[in-house]
Amino acid sequence: MRDRVFSGSRLAASFPYSASSIGDEDVAPAPQQSAEFTCPQGHAFVVPFAEGAELPGNWECRQHGVTGGRVGDKSAKPRQKPPRTHWDMLLERRSIPELETLLDDTLRGLRQRRERG
Repeated sequence: MRDRVFSGSRLAASFPYSASSIGDEDVAPAPQQSAEFTCPQGHAFVVPFAEGAELPGNWECRQHGVTGGRVGDKSAKPRQKPPRTHWDMLLERRSIPELETLLDDTLRGLRQRRERG
């Protein structure tokens, strides 16, 4: 009889303290905290963490596959200044009326060269 394999039997069923012998009333869930995140596409999602765990500032959104930031996270990196463009640097050196005068002078010079040539 020992050499036979019983169909439908589980190995765990033969142990005295298998998972099936412990009732749900004896097991308390671990304390949890949850953090809410939003992805750049506007989707909000909640991720559970163990109580006392350090909450991350970013988490990957399962629906969109992009990294979302934690709602209300003050430690998240602040928004960076956008890079300065050529136009921004030009406006630091000259005003709009000066630029219009330069444009008129340049266009006038181009028209004169075109008439001569």
